[in-house]
Amino acid sequence: MKKLLFALVALLCFAGCEYDDTEIKNSIAQIEQRLNAVETVQNAYKNNLFIKSITKIQNGYEIVFSDDSTATILNGADGKDGDTLIESITISENEVTFVLTDGRRFSIPLYSALSVTFDIDKSIVVAVNSTIQVGYTVQSNIKDVNVEVTTSADLKAKVVANDDLTGKIEIKTGATLDEYSKVIVFVSNGEKVIMRSITFEEAGLKVVDNSTKTVSEDGGEVVLEYLTNVECEVVIPEDVQSWISVVPATRALEKQTNTLKLEPNEGYYRSATVIVQSLDSTLKSMYQVEQNGDLGVEIDPTQIPDNEIWYTTTDGYVISTGTTCGNANIVSNE
Repeated sequence: MKKLLFALVALLCFAGCEYDDTEIKNSIAQIEQRLNAVETVQNAYKNNLFIKSITKIQNGYEIVFSDDSTATILNGADGKDGDTLIESITISENEVTFVLTDGRRFSIPLYSALSVTFDIDKSIVVAVNSTIQVGYTVQSNIKDVNVEVTTSADLKAKVVANDDLTGKIEIKTGATLDEYSKVIVFVSNGEKVIMRSITFEEAGLKVVDNSTKTVSEDGGEVVLEYLTNVECEVVIPEDVQSWISVVPATRALEKQTNTLKLEPNEGYYRSATVIVQSLDSTLKSMYQVEQNGDLGVEIDPTQIPDNEIWYTTTDGYVISTGTTCGNANIVSNE
């Protein structure tokens, strides 16, 4: 294209004073302007600049790059009087693509506002005296991004970067958490600084109703109701798993209840301690599950006084007979 410019200049010099050269001079100026615009676009691509703005004008586009350089690209009419090195311009959501007349193409990113997202909600439910990691992703056309954090006095935090745009924020909680506990995240790219906050809520777990559950000898189900803001699981001791199991949670009960199934008890009264705990085991609630049996209460012979005889009738009553007085005391098995 510059060869064309030199040729036109040579033609102007050759023409001398015999012709009105105004039109030729204007044409040369226009061609030089268009050449400079194309070179500006190509340099922006080579120097990894981004487009701050692109504006549609009457016969083309006005483009401003991140170093504040500008380029006016004219379409021309059917290619006439246009920037013939650029065949087409396509504007998408994130970039502008230039297609040259020789088939080459390149794209320059469009400016987007600096932003940061986290892999958790802005408010985190967390236990005291624990450590968590929050992943972050920055969106910025400028790759030289800096992420820093500051915290309230009851927290500690540091940034562990994976690369310019991603990483994790490692947070350590103290002995207490309240509505003032927070981490402030600062993100800058040399052009702009944004600030985002992450707040915390102390994890909690407590029983709603009586923690002792009693079931008849026929077995059945008991519901463990509790209030919590964390995901929990039921822990059943291994030695009682033959007669206590967890009923698969329904969608409606999933967050606040767990149901246990107890098998029929043809033996003696039995009991077990069942724990509802958070998945990290930092929070626990204890339930005492008791079940009557067909045989009533099992008597420990070592605990019977020397002057008494104890036996169980066929209808389930426990009878003690005092040997000194000969009177029988009947004790219900309920």
